[in-house]
Amino acid sequence: MRASRTYTFFILYILLNFISGFAVLMLMGPGADQTLFSAVWQAVFFIPLIIIGTKMGGGAQSLSFGRVSPVDIVSAVFLAFAIIPLLSFISALSALFFPNTAADTLYAARETPFVLSLVSLCLMPAVFEELTFRGIIFSGFKNFRLKTACVMGGLLFALAHFSLQSFLYTFLTGTLFCFMLYRTKSVIPGMVTHFTINLSQVLLSRAVYSAPAKSAQASQGVITPLQILWLAFLSLFISFYLLSLMGRKYGRGRPLFAPPVKKGFVIETEEVFDYAPERGCGDRIFDIRLIIILIVYFLYVFYPYFLI
Repeated sequence: MRASRTYTFFILYILLNFISGFAVLMLMGPGADQTLFSAVWQAVFFIPLIIIGTKMGGGAQSLSFGRVSPVDIVSAVFLAFAIIPLLSFISALSALFFPNTAADTLYAARETPFVLSLVSLCLMPAVFEELTFRGIIFSGFKNFRLKTACVMGGLLFALAHFSLQSFLYTFLTGTLFCFMLYRTKSVIPGMVTHFTINLSQVLLSRAVYSAPAKSAQASQGVITPLQILWLAFLSLFISFYLLSLMGRKYGRGRPLFAPPVKKGFVIETEEVFDYAPERGCGDRIFDIRLIIILIVYFLYVFYPYFLI
C-alpha cells in the first residue's frame, strides 16, 4: 500500500521537522540570524529526510530526476511569473484573517547578504521541497487516480507549512506542481518554477523595504481590488495554458480535468497503471495515519488561539 507508506513518511517529516528545529536552535541560539538559521536547519532536516524517503520509496527513481526538454524549462519560468498574481491575491486575502509569517521572514531577511537569502529562501526550498513533496510523496500516490494524487500531494504540501495563512496558496501550488511532474516526468521544472517564485518575492520585498516611506505610500492605491481580482483570474488561465505546453514529448497533451481517452488494452510496462489503477485496485485515501496528520496540524495551528 503505497499511500499508507507515504503517510508514514509524512509523519516522520513532522517529527524530524520539530526535532531538527529544536536541535539547530540549541546549537545556534535564539539570537542567530533568521536567514542563516533557516539554511542550517534545512540542511540538517531535509538531507537525512530525503535519504530515508528514497529508501522507503524504493530507490532513487522515486525522486523523479527525469530529463526535460528546453520547452518545459522555459514554460516553467513563465509559469512562475504567470501564477504570482493569483498567489499574491490569495495570500493577501488570507492575511486578513491570519498572521503572515512568510512576510515576517522576508522582512527579517531584508538586510541579510543577498547570496545568503538566495540560497536559504530560494534555492534550498526549491530543491529540497520538490524532491520531498513532488518526488517522494507524489510518487507514493501512484495508486491513486491522477486528480486525487495531485490534490493529496497539494494537501500534504499545505499541511507541511503549518500555517493557516499560507494554506490555500501552498495547496494550489502543491497541486499544480504535482501535475507538472506528471506531465514532464521530472522534478526539475517544478524546481525552476519554485525557485523563480521565491526569487521574485525576495527581490520584491527588498525593493519595498528599502524604498522611502513616501514612495511606498504613493504606490498604494495604484491598482484597485477589482483589477487585482481580474489579474488573479487571468493568472489562473495563463498558468493552465503554460502547463498544457509541458510534457508534450511524453504525449501528455490533455488538460488536468479532461475526460480520459479510451485506448486499446496494451501493456508495455507497469507504468501504465501509475495514477490510473484498475477499479478496485487503488489505495484508500483515508486511513489512521492521515487522521493523525490532520489532528497534529489542527492542534498546532489552533493552539495559540486557545491561549488568547
